[in-house]
Amino acid sequence: MMKQIPNLLTLSNLACGCLAIAAVFNGKPVQASWLMLLAAGFDFLDGFAARLLKANSPLGVQLDSLADLVTFGVAPGFIMQYLAISNGYCAAEGFCINGYVFLAIPLFSAYRLAKFNIDERQTTGFLGVPTPANALLIASFPFIVEAQGLLEPVITHFRFVTLFPVISAYLLVSDLPLMAFKFKSFSLRAQPFHYTFLLIMLAGIILQGWQSVPWIFLAYLLLSGADYLWRKPGSAVQSSGTA
Repeated sequence: MMKQIPNLLTLSNLACGCLAIAAVFNGKPVQASWLMLLAAGFDFLDGFAARLLKANSPLGVQLDSLADLVTFGVAPGFIMQYLAISNGYCAAEGFCINGYVFLAIPLFSAYRLAKFNIDERQTTGFLGVPTPANALLIASFPFIVEAQGLLEPVITHFRFVTLFPVISAYLLVSDLPLMAFKFKSFSLRAQPFHYTFLLIMLAGIILQGWQSVPWIFLAYLLLSGADYLWRKPGSAVQSSGTA
């Protein structure tokens, strides 16, 4: 029975993803964002529990990818569709490309997750933006819009709503080298950019909460680039964790 705990946590992630989608359909995107954050917690815990209980299995790997597709692929896609419709960027009748461009997010999330499962290059770093990171960035948008934060005019702008899903899709399946945070060593000297990012993330969350997420995401991309350039030439780009 103990060996099934990781799978139960994964199913909890999936349940949150399904409820998040329902929340978007009911016009409650902020509630959907909270459910996605809760799902991210379950996603972290299922991997932790699997390692602790030595319960890693092929079934768990496949189940995790399926849950992540719903929670971190489909749900954020519908948040983007909600932004398009609620801001009047999609006609009530007839075909409207702005009402379908959101599909790039779930489709390319699926491609990324499948690619990650067979990519042997990744064990301590990521190639392309992980689906949870992309999803939590999108989950911050309803909070920023509701609070009329600094980025609210950007997030609700026609061009952003239309182009962001395409940019997001590209980043998901690109070979952009990005940091992961499964530490084998806690040496500050060996991983300065990892610790810099963690400090920025902590400060941003404490000071601005959800409003800081886009800036934290940007810092993640920039510091990952700095980390890649700082490492010795020829070192392998490896990854571990959730794709």
